[in-house]
Amino acid sequence: MIDFFRDLKLKFREKDEDNDIKVLSPNEDIPKDDIYIESLLKAIKHKKALNIALSGPYGAGKSSIIESFKKHYKEFNCINISLANFLEKESNNIEKDKPDSLQDQLERSILKQLFYKVKYSKIPNSRFKRINEFTLLKTSKILILFITAMIPIILFNIKWLVGKYIECKEILLTFFKEQFQINVSDLNFALIITGISLISLFFLVCLIKSMLNSFSIKSIKASKNLELNLEAQSDIKSFDKYIDEIMYFFKKNKYDVVFFEDLDRFNNIEIFTRLRELNNIINESEEIKTNKLMVERKVKFVYAIKDDIFSFCSQESESKNLNCCKNRTKFFDYIIPVIPKIDSNNSFGELKKLIYEYNENKEQEDRIKISKQFINDISIFIDDMRLLTNTFNEFLIYYEKMKIAKNEDMFQKLFAIILYKNLYPSDFDKLKNKNSYINKAINMKEELIDKSLLSINESISIKKKEQEKIKKEVLDSFDELLEIYCAGWSKENWNYIEYNYKKEYLKELKIEDMENIESMKQLILYESSSYYADSISVNIEDFATINGGKRDFFERLNIIKSINGVSHEKRIEILENEINDLGYKKNRLALTSLKNLLKDTVLLNNFRAKLDDDYFEGNDIIFLFLRRGYVDEKYSDLISVFIEGKISQEEKHFLKEVICGIKLDLDYPLENVEEVIEEINIEDFKNESILNLNILKCIFENFEKYKINAKNILSQFEEINDFKLKAMYSLKTFDENSFNIFISECIKMNPKIFYKLCLNEEFNEINREKNFNNIIKGVYEDILLDKVGQDLEKYLLTRVDFINMDIVNEIPQKIINIINNLNIKFEKLDNSKNKNNNISKVVKKIYDKDLYCINRNMIEFLFNEKFYNDFNEEVYSGDKENLLSYSNIMNSGMKNLIRYIDENINEYLENILLNEDNVWEEGEKIIKLINSSSVKQDNIISLINKKNFKIYSIEDVEDITYWKYLMENKVVEAKWKNIISYYEKIITNESLDSILIDFLSDIKVVKELSKEMINYEENEKLINEVSSSIILNMELSDLCLEYLIKSFSWAFEELDLSELPKSRVDFLVDKKIICLSEFIYDQIDRKNALKLIINWIDNYLNNIDNYYLEEGEIGILLTSDEITIDNKLSIIKELDIEKLELHKNYNIIENLISDLDDNEFLELKEEIKLEKIKVIIKNIDKLSISEIKNKLKDIDDKYKGFLEFNSYFDLELDDIIIEFLDDLEKKGVSSSHKELNGKIRVYRRRKVLQENKEKR
Repeated sequence: MIDFFRDLKLKFREKDEDNDIKVLSPNEDIPKDDIYIESLLKAIKHKKALNIALSGPYGAGKSSIIESFKKHYKEFNCINISLANFLEKESNNIEKDKPDSLQDQLERSILKQLFYKVKYSKIPNSRFKRINEFTLLKTSKILILFITAMIPIILFNIKWLVGKYIECKEILLTFFKEQFQINVSDLNFALIITGISLISLFFLVCLIKSMLNSFSIKSIKASKNLELNLEAQSDIKSFDKYIDEIMYFFKKNKYDVVFFEDLDRFNNIEIFTRLRELNNIINESEEIKTNKLMVERKVKFVYAIKDDIFSFCSQESESKNLNCCKNRTKFFDYIIPVIPKIDSNNSFGELKKLIYEYNENKEQEDRIKISKQFINDISIFIDDMRLLTNTFNEFLIYYEKMKIAKNEDMFQKLFAIILYKNLYPSDFDKLKNKNSYINKAINMKEELIDKSLLSINESISIKKKEQEKIKKEVLDSFDELLEIYCAGWSKENWNYIEYNYKKEYLKELKIEDMENIESMKQLILYESSSYYADSISVNIEDFATINGGKRDFFERLNIIKSINGVSHEKRIEILENEINDLGYKKNRLALTSLKNLLKDTVLLNNFRAKLDDDYFEGNDIIFLFLRRGYVDEKYSDLISVFIEGKISQEEKHFLKEVICGIKLDLDYPLENVEEVIEEINIEDFKNESILNLNILKCIFENFEKYKINAKNILSQFEEINDFKLKAMYSLKTFDENSFNIFISECIKMNPKIFYKLCLNEEFNEINREKNFNNIIKGVYEDILLDKVGQDLEKYLLTRVDFINMDIVNEIPQKIINIINNLNIKFEKLDNSKNKNNNISKVVKKIYDKDLYCINRNMIEFLFNEKFYNDFNEEVYSGDKENLLSYSNIMNSGMKNLIRYIDENINEYLENILLNEDNVWEEGEKIIKLINSSSVKQDNIISLINKKNFKIYSIEDVEDITYWKYLMENKVVEAKWKNIISYYEKIITNESLDSILIDFLSDIKVVKELSKEMINYEENEKLINEVSSSIILNMELSDLCLEYLIKSFSWAFEELDLSELPKSRVDFLVDKKIICLSEFIYDQIDRKNALKLIINWIDNYLNNIDNYYLEEGEIGILLTSDEITIDNKLSIIKELDIEKLELHKNYNIIENLISDLDDNEFLELKEEIKLEKIKVIIKNIDKLSISEIKNKLKDIDDKYKGFLEFNSYFDLELDDIIIEFLDDLEKKGVSSSHKELNGKIRVYRRRKVLQENKEKR
């Protein structure tokens, strides 16, 4: 009765249980119409499907399918056989000794589960021994059976009971008669008693037989007495030994389906073969196959297995199992694949779902906060729903127990360590002894720090070397660098370079070209662009250094690239900041967490490689957890409960808040400060929650004792926020001595704190100045100078009103010492507000010690102060635009300034003069700079390029290297002396260079030069070379040349015109630049030749035989208006009659000589008459008789007879007239002629005479 009520109580308790927890057992909520349930039902109902497989990975839900099926289809009698692999290790040991022991053990376990899952009463004849409890009722039954069975023996064999038997018989017979009206005879009564006894005896025998089933006969001894020894049977039996028991079991129990689970965990394929064989035997048994109603019965075996069970083949049994691996489908009659509900691909969603369900009914502050990134990271390691569920359950328990800070970071760290506990429980257990793989990985931190230190030191060394290179580099741009190196090669007469099969002008190279050239091994340099120009082959090293004369060009180019448009000082400052950052990082390495160390790619790769050296299957997740910081050095806080110390309740609360990262008030009361400090983990001093005035005071008052604690506190101040700033100010008020130690040590350990407090724009200027004052007053000079000198300098330089700050007036000497030791160079100062003795001392020190930059602001500032005696007021009151010119400063009378400028002349040039526009300099002062050995070549070139001066004589510049730049920028006076000097010293190939061409192409220059005549006699050869080069250069325009030749007092007799175009020759001839000479005459065309004769007619007349004339050209000369008549007559007189071409020019010549004395050109005149007659003869057919007569009269008066009325007239005898008369007679001008007395008498025609008379 008690047991009944206890069971009832348990039943009601199950109904009241809270269902919020996530259990790991299979669920039964798969719907009836699910494909898995339907498929399993069809398979079970199918007659031929005896061995059915539910195939899927662990955690896929195979057990849930089985339980859901049993719930939906209770008409099937089902039994479950489930074998866990808890004995796997034990079975492995057994397997080594006895190959078949594992299989026997599995078979025995299956048999036990079959027989022990049913009541003993259902299989009473089973030989399997079990404890059978004898209850009072059962004992009474056995006793009654025994007594009943023994009654006949007792009654019939014991005489003294006979009387009693008779009495009892009478009583019973009377009873039957009175109660039931039944008359029973003696015989019938005896038979009834005997029947009852026999029945009781039968049941008693059955009971004894059942009890004897657990024993076997060991031996039988036949002697006087029969001796029977019984032996208990062994439980260790296989299927073969107990096949009759199995058949008996299925015969007595009407099970339709047997579900086998977890058999695959042992990777033993033979057990499946044995089960299939057993199933076949059961279903073929006549005793089991049909029931009393003759309905065929089938027993189905359903196996829940993993997919790869038949792929398992150990080396020892490989040949044995090979056939099984290939015939998976032959073993099972039907296979139902089970798709896992969760794997590494979708565990992300399941975990989010669990978190959502938990948070759904929680307040905001109690909700679990885990990032999407964290879930993404860990989900790849979760491929089992049971694993995920149990991890989440344990996480909730740990969370409630540990009372961790309710922030995302702590939630993730706790979940990560619990996941590791579930994945690798054995290694997790080693965490308490610090002997797990996680501990080994964390212990690699020191090695990573050493490697990081080595890397940092190398980086610092590289940056320091770069600083040194930049300090040597004076240029800022590629163009300036290229210009200098081009000048170097030009000095050696190499102006062109050939690379990649193309020739380029050095000065026109681009930065991309130089980057291509850098990869070349050999280069060719040329003197000019001409194909025949001289060349030289140089290797890339000699090219980059101009044969070792300069620093490597490409090294300097890389430096300029690294500068990237900023000033050298700025780049050096940037590098210095980077070095300081690396130094700070170096000092902070020991305090750096493993997570932050692993942000470095190199360290990360080294860590992974080192981790993989000691193989462990959990290396991947350890690597992830440590890299992400999900597990860190403080993991023990999450797996052990905090133990209270001997401190007050309030102080316990403080400790708890520190651990949870919760900040309390800065003045939270603490009595046992030292005890509290001892209870706090050293790493927690890095958290803001530790900031408490009592703790700060205690630690910094006892700095040596709590040095590590102090350093961890100070490490927080790498970043400054309002709370930390408040802690600092509060500490100064709370205990100034502690504050001074705090701020000093803070600056020692973390110099950047000065920058954060005094230079960070997050604070306004008032707060920055307040922080500055506190630091300057509280920290010793040597610490300031050693640790924050650079930032201190930066702060002072940012304060234009620095000398107006109150602290300067309060502690002027400390300020003077600081700026003097730091050698600060102020860029800008303003002293317009306050002027008193203390401030004047500071300003005077700045001036006397040269503590200022040479720039416009500071020079003007010093001019404004006027506290020196030698100041020239006229300079300051003069032209403000030229106030900062070099000439002006040199004339200012400010000795310290002049000295400082001269000592730092390059800085002055780079910072002021070269940046000033429209500043005019005296030529003498510029010549002084150019000739100074202190001024860098680059600055001289840049100065010349400014074009803000004029040099009268180029010869005043000592280094002719700069002459090209002077001429190029046209800062040399336009004087022929400068042109000739430049040509003499610079030009080497008797040809103008590009610079001189450009200079002489300036119209202003040539106009100025045209005002000056060149003294040809000073250096005739040199001047002839210069003038010839100018005339022959086609890059000079005719307009410029026209101005230039005005300075020439001579013409050229010998000049090679072969390469000049006709237009230039025409110009030279027209402008009488070249004179008539045989050398010139032979080079020019005929048109210019005639023009040259006309221009230089006297030369021609003096050497007329040396200059040939082509046909028709004499006529041009004789008709030219530019030649005087006398010169024409001289030409006629000097030339032979043949060269005068009378047949063409007789009229021209006749006109020229007609008025002259007949005797001077008598022969020529006769020749002219003869030429005229020849013309008449030539054209006689075209002329009329009257035209002929008139022309004859015009030739000579002796031919006037042709026009007279006489019948004849006489002519002098000559061959031409005789021939001519024949032609006239044929024409009809005359009738005949004859010789008479040495003359020729010509007779006129009568008709002609008659006509003449009529006309009269």
